[in-house]
Amino acid sequence: MNSYQFYPWSHEAVAMKLVLFSLLSRGPFLALLMKYVEWRSIWNIGIAISVLEEKHWDIAIGMAAYLSRGSRRRGLLPMLVFFLWRLCLRSLCLYLAWGKKGTGTAVDAVEEVSREKDRC
Repeated sequence: MNSYQFYPWSHEAVAMKLVLFSLLSRGPFLALLMKYVEWRSIWNIGIAISVLEEKHWDIAIGMAAYLSRGSRRRGLLPMLVFFLWRLCLRSLCLYLAWGKKGTGTAVDAVEEVSREKDRC
C-alpha cells in the first residue's frame, strides 16, 4: 500500500505551507509581543503608583500611562530583556522538574547551577 494514498499532499507541499505560515505569523507575533511588553510595563508602574501614593487602580494606571508617554520606545528594550530572562528562568525550573533532577523549585535550580560550577 502506498503512503500517499492516505496523505493527499506531498511532504514538500506541507513543509512549504509550514514555512509560509511561520513567515507570515512572525510579524504579528512580534508586534503583539512588543505591545504586551509595553502594557506590562505600564501595569507595573501603575501598581507601584497605587501602592506608594495610595491611589485607586484606575487613576494609577492613567498616571502610569501619562508618565511613560515619552519614554516607551526607550524602555522597550529593558522590558524585553527582563521578559526573556523570566522566560529562561521558568524554562530552567521546568527542565529540572521534568528531567527528574529535582522538584523544579528555584532552590533546586540554584543548587544545579552551583554543582555545574563545581564540576568546571
